[in-house]
Amino acid sequence: MPSEREQRSRTIQRGRIMKAISTANYTLLRASIVGMGSHINDAEKTFNQTPLCAAAWTGNAEACRILVEEAGASLSHTGLENGATPLIVAAELGHLDVVRYLTSLTSKVDAMRADRGNALYTAAKMGHLDVVRYLLEEAGAHVDVPTQNGRTPILVAAQEGHVDILTYAGTGGAGLVPSAEGVEWELNGSEWN
Repeated sequence: MPSEREQRSRTIQRGRIMKAISTANYTLLRASIVGMGSHINDAEKTFNQTPLCAAAWTGNAEACRILVEEAGASLSHTGLENGATPLIVAAELGHLDVVRYLTSLTSKVDAMRADRGNALYTAAKMGHLDVVRYLLEEAGAHVDVPTQNGRTPILVAAQEGHVDILTYAGTGGAGLVPSAEGVEWELNGSEWN
């Protein structure tokens, strides 16, 4: 168990890291990660997120790179109560550069958070067509992975009124074709809605 002084020192160091991320001050970020070790994956108390989640949240791909490659930040630690990974956070906010960087490091593009879906589901729900297209066409995401309650990316895009994503899907994007009824969709011979 760390002493009170060590805990206070880590809190100050995490505060510097968060400030460096929010201001894109890479010199401060590099100086602040020195000596963090595995504590780089600890959640900051105010917003309950790891530095990598904070960098993904702000859309700062360079800060993500520094945290992963120089500090050893984990792609799976979240700190967030909803279980969102840095990839899901970036997809939710439409930060394509961060999504590209993070997917270049992992094959777990379909990793789920709690019962709220994966990066593709989240991007479709928020209407980020460029992220949806990238995840399907380049990152290898699977369009037929439902949430625990059975909702798919296309269903949530329809419910949220994201016509551009439905148009993309309906014109054969990612191998999707509308069924004869136009209500359900078919993917490699299997129906889903």
